[in-house]
Amino acid sequence: MITTSIMQIIQERRTIRQFSNQSLEIDTIRDIIDVARWAPHHAKTDPWRLILFHGEQRQQIIHMAKKAYTHLSETALSAFISYLQTVPAFLIVVMEEKENRKHWEDDLCATSALVQNIQLVAWEKQVGVAWRTFGEQLTSRMKEHIGVQQDEKIVGVLQMGYFDDVPTVTERKSVDELLTIM
Repeated sequence: MITTSIMQIIQERRTIRQFSNQSLEIDTIRDIIDVARWAPHHAKTDPWRLILFHGEQRQQIIHMAKKAYTHLSETALSAFISYLQTVPAFLIVVMEEKENRKHWEDDLCATSALVQNIQLVAWEKQVGVAWRTFGEQLTSRMKEHIGVQQDEKIVGVLQMGYFDDVPTVTERKSVDELLTIM
């Protein structure tokens, strides 16, 4: 077995938007989540939950998209729906909304760390992920259709599947541009 360092995985991971026809098994997704769930949270809680749309259940997400994206032209909507049909799995990442702003921010940061862990573990298993976020107007309409409570926030919709091609590297800012030393 060839092992890859975490540094290499972080640098090589790419957002995957084009998936192959290879099916993605639920057990593979469960294995990814089983490792990713160890995301840090100083309150030692798991402020997230996950909802998986896989197989025929994916049609619920696609049906919702048809209703939500009525502002698109017929051609653009048709292309978008065709694209969604190629996504093997949709993993909805949800967190509880808290009134206390500090707790809400802590939970959002921890849930974002969970998503990053999912992306990294998936990459190691050669599963691609695209993390999609949407505005509150769209997610509030999504909630009732996918079992999300009103006191929960959709942090992201993770599109998951195997892939054939790795996108090219996008240039990033250098450490010198990002780091201020005091």
